[in-house]
Amino acid sequence: MLDQWKADLQQFTEVLGIRAPRIVVKRSRFEPIWCVTSWSAKPGAWAGLNTIVVSPQLLSCSPELRRYLLAHELGHIARRHSTRVILPLLVILLCVGVVSFHPLQPYLAPMPLRLFIAALFFSAAGYVLWFTRGFAPEYEADAVAARLIGKDAVILGYLRYGRAVRGQHDHQASQAPKEVTEDEVTLTVVSSFPPSLKAMKSDNSAK
Repeated sequence: MLDQWKADLQQFTEVLGIRAPRIVVKRSRFEPIWCVTSWSAKPGAWAGLNTIVVSPQLLSCSPELRRYLLAHELGHIARRHSTRVILPLLVILLCVGVVSFHPLQPYLAPMPLRLFIAALFFSAAGYVLWFTRGFAPEYEADAVAARLIGKDAVILGYLRYGRAVRGQHDHQASQAPKEVTEDEVTLTVVSSFPPSLKAMKSDNSAK
């Protein structure tokens, strides 16, 4: 079953020209411990540190949903979102460590140096909050996914994923292209889309 995921992933990575990440099946809520984003109780897929984590409930999902999840999570890896969060976190830890380390206190007396450390700390903290709380990473991941599977497939994949998470049978979710018309997407579904998918839908409508 996991072989199908690996085959699609290999195809996508060849298109993007990047090294294929490994796939890990989530065994419990807090496993793997290092992938904090995957600690959600809901089934899903997450990306971090060149690894894609997948809930076992989704391993038997439809090919369309599988390709959407892989394309989206691969987008996070291709845009190095983990690195873009880890580096400022290291800066924050460095600032706290320097200020807290007693032997360095005499060297921190000059006010300009203190202001520099404070500015560095709050800049890194502000970036982490903006990056993790906003839709920028999701927009970038969706843009990569659209290159791999197309904008329409990304929008419908989002719908299938929502149905799968709500506990509906995957064979029902696989009928999304027939059950969800363009007008229904525009009137009833797009209102709940993240900005990245709203932008994709607007582009499609304009064309």
